[in-house]
Amino acid sequence: MATDGVKIIDGDIAFDTYNGIMDLYDSGGTAESIREQVPFPPEGYADDFDYEVMVTAYAQAFWEIGFINDDIIAEVKRVIEAGTCVKSWTEEGGAKAGKARQKELDKLWGKINSPNPKIRKRKKYKKVTEFLFEVNDVLTFCSSEGNHFALILLDIYRNRNMCDYRFAITDYRDNQPPAIEQIRKCKILGHKFMSEDFITDAMIGMFNETALNNLNDFADMMKDMEKTLQDKTGKESDCQIGLNLIEISHKDLKTFYDKFGTIGKLGIDESKKHFGGSKYISDFETLLNHFDNLEHLIEESNNRQLPADLKVTEEWFDLEGLMGS
Repeated sequence: MATDGVKIIDGDIAFDTYNGIMDLYDSGGTAESIREQVPFPPEGYADDFDYEVMVTAYAQAFWEIGFINDDIIAEVKRVIEAGTCVKSWTEEGGAKAGKARQKELDKLWGKINSPNPKIRKRKKYKKVTEFLFEVNDVLTFCSSEGNHFALILLDIYRNRNMCDYRFAITDYRDNQPPAIEQIRKCKILGHKFMSEDFITDAMIGMFNETALNNLNDFADMMKDMEKTLQDKTGKESDCQIGLNLIEISHKDLKTFYDKFGTIGKLGIDESKKHFGGSKYISDFETLLNHFDNLEHLIEESNNRQLPADLKVTEEWFDLEGLMGS
Protein backbone atom coordinates (compact mmCIF):
# COMPACT_ATOMS: atom_id res chain seq x y z
CA MET A 1 0.00 0.00 0.00
CA ALA A 2 1.09 3.53 -0.71
CA THR A 3 -0.42 4.70 2.59
CA ASP A 4 -0.34 3.36 6.11
CA GLY A 5 -4.10 3.34 6.72
CA VAL A 6 -7.53 4.13 5.32
CA LYS A 7 -7.97 7.53 6.98
CA ILE A 8 -7.66 10.75 5.02
CA ILE A 9 -4.51 11.78 6.89
CA ASP A 10 -2.82 8.43 7.32
CA GLY A 11 0.62 7.86 5.82
CA ASP A 12 3.64 9.75 4.48
CA ILE A 13 2.04 11.12 1.31
CA ALA A 14 -1.06 12.39 3.12
CA PHE A 15 0.95 13.90 5.97
CA ASP A 16 3.39 15.58 3.56
CA THR A 17 0.48 17.15 1.65
CA TYR A 18 -1.42 18.18 4.79
CA ASN A 19 1.61 19.47 6.72
CA GLY A 20 2.91 21.39 3.72
CA ILE A 21 -0.30 23.42 3.73
CA MET A 22 -0.53 23.76 7.50
CA ASP A 23 3.08 24.92 7.86
CA LEU A 24 2.37 27.79 5.46
CA TYR A 25 -0.89 28.58 7.28
CA ASP A 26 0.82 28.59 10.68
CA SER A 27 3.48 30.91 9.24
CA GLY A 28 0.77 33.48 8.47
CA GLY A 29 -0.06 32.60 4.87
CA THR A 30 -3.53 33.32 3.51
CA ALA A 31 -5.54 30.55 1.90
CA GLU A 32 -5.17 32.24 -1.49
CA SER A 33 -1.39 32.55 -1.20
CA ILE A 34 -1.11 28.95 -0.01
CA ARG A 35 -3.08 27.75 -3.01
CA GLU A 36 -0.68 29.60 -5.28
CA GLN A 37 2.29 27.92 -3.60
CA VAL A 38 0.66 24.50 -3.26
CA PRO A 39 -1.63 23.81 -6.24
CA PHE A 40 -3.00 20.41 -7.11
CA PRO A 41 -0.18 18.16 -8.38
CA PRO A 42 0.06 18.19 -12.20
CA GLU A 43 -1.40 15.38 -14.28
CA GLY A 44 0.92 12.35 -14.30
CA TYR A 45 2.76 13.47 -11.16
CA ALA A 46 1.61 10.37 -9.26
CA ASP A 47 -0.33 7.17 -9.88
CA ASP A 48 -4.09 7.19 -9.29
CA PHE A 49 -3.82 5.77 -5.75
CA ASP A 50 -1.33 8.37 -4.54
CA TYR A 51 -3.15 11.14 -6.38
CA GLU A 52 -6.37 10.34 -4.51
CA VAL A 53 -4.44 10.43 -1.23
CA MET A 54 -2.96 13.83 -2.15
CA VAL A 55 -6.25 15.37 -3.28
CA THR A 56 -8.24 14.22 -0.27
CA ALA A 57 -5.53 15.34 2.18
CA TYR A 58 -5.39 18.66 0.31
CA ALA A 59 -9.15 19.13 0.67
CA GLN A 60 -9.08 18.17 4.37
CA ALA A 61 -6.42 20.81 5.05
CA PHE A 62 -8.18 23.63 3.22
CA TRP A 63 -11.53 22.78 4.82
CA GLU A 64 -9.89 22.99 8.27
CA ILE A 65 -8.59 26.50 7.58
CA GLY A 66 -11.99 27.60 6.26
CA PHE A 67 -11.31 27.68 2.54
CA ILE A 68 -13.07 25.34 0.15
CA ASN A 69 -14.06 26.34 -3.36
CA ASP A 70 -15.72 24.62 -6.28
CA ASP A 71 -12.60 23.33 -8.02
CA ILE A 72 -11.41 21.52 -4.87
CA ILE A 73 -14.85 19.96 -4.37
CA ALA A 74 -15.01 18.94 -8.04
CA GLU A 75 -11.60 17.24 -7.92
CA VAL A 76 -12.49 15.37 -4.72
CA LYS A 77 -15.74 14.23 -6.36
CA ARG A 78 -13.82 12.98 -9.38
CA VAL A 79 -11.30 10.89 -7.40
CA ILE A 80 -14.02 9.48 -5.12
CA GLU A 81 -16.07 8.40 -8.14
CA ALA A 82 -12.96 6.83 -9.71
CA GLY A 83 -12.73 4.63 -6.59
CA THR A 84 -9.04 3.84 -6.93
CA CYS A 85 -8.20 3.59 -3.21
CA VAL A 86 -11.36 1.72 -2.30
CA LYS A 87 -10.66 -0.82 -5.04
CA SER A 88 -7.02 -1.19 -3.97
CA TRP A 89 -7.88 -1.57 -0.29
CA THR A 90 -10.56 -4.13 -1.14
CA GLU A 91 -8.20 -6.17 -3.30
CA GLU A 92 -5.30 -6.08 -0.85
CA GLY A 93 -7.03 -5.77 2.52
CA GLY A 94 -10.43 -7.32 1.94
CA ALA A 95 -13.98 -5.97 1.78
CA LYS A 96 -13.79 -4.57 5.33
CA ALA A 97 -10.78 -2.39 4.48
CA GLY A 98 -12.44 -1.16 1.29
CA LYS A 99 -15.59 -0.21 3.17
CA ALA A 100 -13.52 1.55 5.83
CA ARG A 101 -11.85 3.70 3.18
CA GLN A 102 -15.22 4.48 1.61
CA LYS A 103 -16.55 5.54 5.00
CA GLU A 104 -13.64 8.00 5.40
CA LEU A 105 -14.29 9.39 1.93
CA ASP A 106 -18.00 9.83 2.70
CA LYS A 107 -17.13 11.72 5.89
CA LEU A 108 -14.77 14.00 3.97
CA TRP A 109 -17.40 14.61 1.29
CA GLY A 110 -19.88 15.66 3.93
CA LYS A 111 -17.36 18.02 5.52
CA ILE A 112 -16.26 19.87 2.41
CA ASN A 113 -19.86 20.44 1.28
CA SER A 114 -20.60 22.35 4.48
CA PRO A 115 -18.84 25.34 6.04
CA ASN A 116 -16.35 24.50 8.79
CA PRO A 117 -17.97 25.72 12.04
CA LYS A 118 -14.64 25.70 13.92
CA ILE A 119 -11.79 26.99 11.79
CA ARG A 120 -8.41 25.74 12.95
CA LYS A 121 -6.36 28.34 14.82
CA ARG A 122 -2.87 29.07 13.67
CA LYS A 123 -0.31 27.27 15.78
CA LYS A 124 2.72 29.01 17.20
CA TYR A 125 5.73 26.80 17.69
CA LYS A 126 8.48 27.61 20.13
CA LYS A 127 11.56 27.17 17.98
CA VAL A 128 15.02 26.49 19.32
CA THR A 129 17.24 29.47 18.54
CA GLU A 130 20.17 28.88 20.87
CA PHE A 131 21.98 25.71 19.86
CA LEU A 132 24.17 23.56 22.06
CA PHE A 133 26.72 22.99 19.29
CA GLU A 134 27.43 24.24 15.77
CA VAL A 135 27.38 22.33 12.48
CA ASN A 136 30.85 20.86 11.71
CA ASP A 137 31.81 20.74 15.39
CA VAL A 138 33.93 17.69 16.23
CA LEU A 139 32.84 16.35 19.60
CA THR A 140 34.69 13.87 21.78
CA PHE A 141 33.44 11.90 24.76
CA CYS A 142 34.82 9.25 27.09
CA SER A 143 33.45 6.07 28.65
CA SER A 144 33.96 5.06 32.28
CA GLU A 145 36.56 2.54 31.03
CA GLY A 146 38.62 5.37 29.55
CA ASN A 147 37.78 4.83 25.87
CA HIS A 148 37.57 8.05 23.85
CA PHE A 149 35.22 8.41 20.84
CA ALA A 150 34.38 11.18 18.36
CA LEU A 151 31.34 12.49 16.49
CA ILE A 152 30.97 15.19 13.83
CA LEU A 153 27.84 17.36 13.82
CA LEU A 154 26.62 17.27 10.21
CA ASP A 155 23.27 19.00 10.52
CA ILE A 156 20.77 20.59 12.90
CA TYR A 157 17.28 19.70 11.72
CA ARG A 158 14.42 22.00 12.76
CA ASN A 159 10.74 21.57 11.98
CA ARG A 160 7.99 23.28 13.96
CA ASN A 161 9.03 22.82 17.60
CA MET A 162 11.38 19.94 16.82
CA CYS A 163 15.15 20.29 16.85
CA ASP A 164 17.42 17.31 16.23
CA TYR A 165 21.21 17.16 16.09
CA ARG A 166 22.54 14.80 13.40
CA PHE A 167 26.00 13.38 14.02
CA ALA A 168 28.33 11.36 11.81
CA ILE A 169 30.07 8.37 13.41
CA THR A 170 33.86 8.13 13.29
CA ASP A 171 35.98 5.07 14.01
CA TYR A 172 38.17 6.85 16.58
CA ARG A 173 38.64 4.72 19.69
CA ASP A 174 41.63 5.21 21.95
CA ASN A 175 42.60 5.59 25.59
CA GLN A 176 43.78 9.13 24.81
CA PRO A 177 41.61 12.05 23.65
CA PRO A 178 42.11 12.88 19.96
CA ALA A 179 43.49 15.98 18.29
CA ILE A 180 41.58 17.42 15.35
CA GLU A 181 44.17 16.17 12.82
CA GLN A 182 43.73 12.63 14.12
CA ILE A 183 40.00 12.82 13.40
CA ARG A 184 40.73 14.14 9.90
CA LYS A 185 42.57 10.84 9.23
CA CYS A 186 39.70 8.74 10.63
CA LYS A 187 37.01 6.84 8.82
CA ILE A 188 33.30 7.54 8.87
CA LEU A 189 30.43 5.03 8.88
CA GLY A 190 28.05 4.72 5.96
CA HIS A 191 26.95 2.60 3.03
CA LYS A 192 27.15 2.81 -0.74
CA PHE A 193 24.14 3.44 -2.92
CA MET A 194 23.85 4.02 -6.64
CA SER A 195 23.54 7.63 -7.69
CA GLU A 196 20.26 8.84 -9.16
CA ASP A 197 22.06 9.92 -12.34
CA PHE A 198 23.41 6.40 -12.87
CA ILE A 199 20.02 4.76 -12.27
CA THR A 200 18.37 7.22 -14.69
CA ASP A 201 20.98 6.51 -17.37
CA ALA A 202 20.58 2.75 -16.85
CA MET A 203 16.80 3.02 -17.17
CA ILE A 204 17.09 5.04 -20.37
CA GLY A 205 19.55 2.53 -21.76
CA MET A 206 17.33 -0.43 -20.94
CA PHE A 207 14.13 1.12 -22.31
CA ASN A 208 15.43 2.45 -25.60
CA GLU A 209 13.47 1.43 -28.69
CA THR A 210 16.10 -0.98 -30.03
CA ALA A 211 16.31 -2.81 -26.72
CA LEU A 212 12.54 -3.09 -26.50
CA ASN A 213 12.28 -4.51 -30.00
CA ASN A 214 14.99 -7.13 -29.37
CA LEU A 215 13.58 -8.49 -26.12
CA ASN A 216 11.07 -11.31 -26.14
CA ASP A 217 9.02 -9.93 -23.30
CA PHE A 218 9.00 -7.53 -20.37
CA ALA A 219 10.37 -10.14 -17.94
CA ASP A 220 13.53 -10.54 -20.03
CA MET A 221 14.00 -6.79 -20.03
CA MET A 222 13.69 -6.59 -16.26
CA LYS A 223 16.20 -9.43 -15.78
CA ASP A 224 18.68 -7.61 -18.00
CA MET A 225 18.17 -4.42 -16.02
CA GLU A 226 18.69 -6.23 -12.71
CA LYS A 227 21.92 -7.74 -13.99
CA THR A 228 23.16 -4.34 -15.20
CA LEU A 229 22.50 -2.76 -11.80
CA GLN A 230 24.11 -5.67 -9.94
CA ASP A 231 27.21 -5.48 -12.14
CA LYS A 232 27.58 -1.79 -11.37
CA THR A 233 26.94 -2.02 -7.62
CA GLY A 234 30.08 -1.34 -5.64
CA LYS A 235 31.89 0.62 -8.34
CA GLU A 236 32.94 3.94 -6.79
CA SER A 237 32.19 5.95 -9.93
CA ASP A 238 28.55 4.85 -9.92
CA CYS A 239 27.97 5.08 -6.18
CA GLN A 240 27.36 7.69 -3.55
CA ILE A 241 27.75 7.27 0.21
CA GLY A 242 24.87 7.46 2.65
CA LEU A 243 26.23 8.50 6.03
CA ASN A 244 24.97 6.70 9.12
CA LEU A 245 23.70 9.12 11.73
CA ILE A 246 23.30 9.44 15.45
CA GLU A 247 20.28 11.67 16.07
CA ILE A 248 19.65 13.35 19.42
CA SER A 249 16.85 15.82 20.14
CA HIS A 250 17.70 19.21 21.62
CA LYS A 251 15.60 18.38 24.68
CA ASP A 252 17.51 15.14 25.32
CA LEU A 253 20.93 16.53 24.47
CA LYS A 254 20.50 19.31 27.03
CA THR A 255 20.61 16.65 29.77
CA PHE A 256 24.12 15.44 28.85
CA TYR A 257 25.76 17.92 26.45
CA ASP A 258 28.34 18.64 29.15
CA LYS A 259 29.73 15.13 28.57
CA PHE A 260 31.24 16.31 25.27
CA GLY A 261 34.33 18.29 24.44
CA THR A 262 34.65 20.33 21.23
CA ILE A 263 38.10 20.04 19.63
CA GLY A 264 37.57 21.90 16.35
CA LYS A 265 35.60 21.79 13.11
CA LEU A 266 35.62 19.49 10.07
CA GLY A 267 33.18 19.93 7.21
CA ILE A 268 31.78 17.34 4.81
CA ASP A 269 31.47 18.52 1.21
CA GLU A 270 27.78 19.47 0.77
CA SER A 271 27.62 17.58 -2.53
CA LYS A 272 28.66 14.42 -0.66
CA LYS A 273 26.49 14.93 2.41
CA HIS A 274 23.89 12.19 1.84
CA PHE A 275 22.16 10.84 4.94
CA GLY A 276 21.63 7.13 5.43
CA GLY A 277 20.14 5.29 8.39
CA SER A 278 19.68 6.92 11.80
CA LYS A 279 20.03 5.73 15.37
CA TYR A 280 18.02 7.82 17.80
CA ILE A 281 19.70 8.34 21.15
CA SER A 282 18.04 9.86 24.22
CA ASP A 283 20.69 9.52 26.96
CA PHE A 284 24.44 9.29 27.43
CA GLU A 285 24.41 5.68 28.65
CA THR A 286 22.73 4.54 25.43
CA LEU A 287 25.28 6.47 23.38
CA LEU A 288 28.19 4.82 25.21
CA ASN A 289 26.62 1.39 24.82
CA HIS A 290 26.16 1.99 21.09
CA PHE A 291 29.83 2.87 20.59
CA ASP A 292 31.10 0.11 22.87
CA ASN A 293 29.21 -2.42 20.71
CA LEU A 294 29.56 -0.67 17.36
CA GLU A 295 31.47 -3.36 15.45
CA HIS A 296 29.05 -6.02 16.66
CA LEU A 297 26.07 -3.87 15.59
CA ILE A 298 27.60 -3.34 12.14
CA GLU A 299 28.17 -7.08 11.71
CA GLU A 300 24.66 -7.84 12.90
CA SER A 301 23.17 -5.32 10.48
CA ASN A 302 25.19 -6.64 7.54
CA ASN A 303 24.18 -10.23 8.27
CA ARG A 304 20.44 -9.55 8.28
CA GLN A 305 18.52 -11.47 5.65
CA LEU A 306 16.80 -8.89 3.48
CA PRO A 307 15.61 -8.73 -0.14
CA ALA A 308 18.37 -7.63 -2.49
CA ASP A 309 16.75 -4.25 -3.18
CA LEU A 310 16.68 -3.45 0.57
CA LYS A 311 20.13 -4.78 1.43
CA VAL A 312 22.84 -2.31 2.35
CA THR A 313 26.33 -3.01 3.65
CA GLU A 314 27.58 -0.73 6.39
CA GLU A 315 31.29 0.04 6.07
CA TRP A 316 33.93 2.63 6.88
CA PHE A 317 34.97 5.38 4.46
CA ASP A 318 37.92 7.77 4.56
CA LEU A 319 36.75 11.06 6.04
CA GLU A 320 39.23 13.12 4.01
CA GLY A 321 37.69 11.87 0.78
CA LEU A 322 34.34 13.34 1.82
CA MET A 323 35.56 16.68 3.07
CA GLY A 324 35.19 19.98 1.29
CA SER A 325 38.15 22.07 0.27
